[in-house]
Amino acid sequence: MRTIADTSSLVRMAQSYHPFDSTDALGAFLGKELKNGSLILLDKVVGEIRNVSQGIAYNTFKCLQDKKFVHSTTGLIPSQRFYNMLDNNFVDRAYKKLKLQGDEDAYQNEREAYVRSTDCTMIVYAMQEKNNIEPVQILTEESLNQNDGKLFKKIPLICKMLDIATVDTVEFFKQHENELTVEIKSLK
Repeated sequence: MRTIADTSSLVRMAQSYHPFDSTDALGAFLGKELKNGSLILLDKVVGEIRNVSQGIAYNTFKCLQDKKFVHSTTGLIPSQRFYNMLDNNFVDRAYKKLKLQGDEDAYQNEREAYVRSTDCTMIVYAMQEKNNIEPVQILTEESLNQNDGKLFKKIPLICKMLDIATVDTVEFFKQHENELTVEIKSLK
């Protein structure tokens, strides 16, 4: 299974797990996964992790700084089918009605901003990779609940509609429990 990493999961790993990883097993594991192509790091995610939470994930895991592991999304264009689904299935209709009040220009502007976003890029990338030999999933800390007050639904909900698997960090670690051992030592 190939996994597309989201900013939220990389930040969570750096904040919540790495401080207790006395042997840097997590950094070595991520590097190995990037090298063998099982973990996919998109250029837009790298752009985000440099700035989110003061760049903690980017600065903690040196493998994320290696340009040879970064997949370019230049030229990645959503299909017309995706745009149709965006307008009809992925939009939060209540938000659109309440906040945009029928302003089609405002909707088009927000839609184009979403299409350029990292979240959308990951989904479109996964859609294009979905039919390859090895399955693909998205690693994200987002939940199915639409509770963020945004026009378009969250990654797990859209992926569920597209039949693309999503996992959070804990599930991802469980998938690799035979490959990853983190040793935690008490600091006295």
